Amino acid sequence: MAEQSSVEQRKHDLTMYVFSISAAMVGVCLTAIGILKVMTNQSHIDTIGDELLAATWAPLRYTYAGTNEVDVDWVADHTAELTIIDVRDANEWSGVLGHIEGATLIPLEQLRERAPSLGQDKPVVAVCRSGARSAQAVAILEKAGFTRVANLAGGMISWNNHRLPVSTGA
Repeated sequence: MAEQSSVEQRKHDLTMYVFSISAAMVGVCLTAIGILKVMTNQSHIDTIGDELLAATWAPLRYTYAGTNEVDVDWVADHTAELTIIDVRDANEWSGVLGHIEGATLIPLEQLRERAPSLGQDKPVVAVCRSGARSAQAVAILEKAGFTRVANLAGGMISWNNHRLPVSTGA
């Protein structure tokens, strides 16, 4: 019985170790999770591994508000690999700040309804004027089952401040 307790303690210790590893050690983390999964045959370990993998698609920053965000320069360099949704209204979309070429306009109030029509084959970046509404959009998409989703840090204001290209037409 003591031997079984010792094994359980080692499993627990390994689990705690896995969770204490920094983001820079995700590869080591995933290896440990694979070993832990084999040792324990616990299905929730799959979810942990999926969450760690989901967080590696971009250099994400987790905000105090509880939202993943990504910098505009990174998004500008990877637009072809992303689904970009703009959650502003149509007037803002074609207004002075413009919109990111290739983005899809889905006003925030329509997002819950339209989320199932968005594919999950590419990571999703949500954008608005400053980042507040798009942070709400990230929460909506996460509740809808999206795992690779982030807010564009600073929104279109930051995009324009970085002098990145915009479209202003409808």
